[in-house]
Amino acid sequence: MFGASNVEVEKRWYFKQQVGVEEIKGLAAKLPGGARELISTRSTRYKDLGLDIEKISEAEAVELLAKEPKLWRRPIVTDGDRVIIGYNPANLKNLMGVQ
Repeated sequence: MFGASNVEVEKRWYFKQQVGVEEIKGLAAKLPGGARELISTRSTRYKDLGLDIEKISEAEAVELLAKEPKLWRRPIVTDGDRVIIGYNPANLKNLMGVQ
């Protein structure tokens, strides 16, 4: 997709390698909407839990993401400083410095 960009990539599977609270807080700190921005409100699990994103506090969002990997929006790509959520080729190219 991006050709020979020489970008090193590390894949992470949330279901096999759970994400801890501190890592979630670190990702959330890079997003204007915080941890709530990481929650997939379209997921079946979100609906099964009867959640309302408007009523979830930041702390609750972090705890939910730590306990419920099916709530994560995907993919999440980070370069350590910035976070991109969802598949958006233009944003991903920008993050990787690819023209």
